[in-house]
Amino acid sequence: MHPAAVYTAAGLGILIVLVSLWALAKPVLAFPLWINLILAVLLFISPWVIAFATITNMAWSAWVLAALVYLAAGSVLGSNGGRLSRRVDA
Repeated sequence: MHPAAVYTAAGLGILIVLVSLWALAKPVLAFPLWINLILAVLLFISPWVIAFATITNMAWSAWVLAALVYLAAGSVLGSNGGRLSRRVDA
């Protein structure tokens, strides 16, 4: 297995989880969602950049998870109009 691929996938996965927890802790902020969009794009292109696209299981995992993160963060931002702060109704 390609060590750089493992470190890249694990590192980006951990960052996505931490930023998602930040978004849950501070629901008024939209900034973490923008960060997750960027991390999702980085995770999506990582199989080509780090050269592990030939490791099919890891590459598909990166692509599918990146798409899910992008759709989740994008749908919340889309419902908010992409503003940097969100209004939370009590």
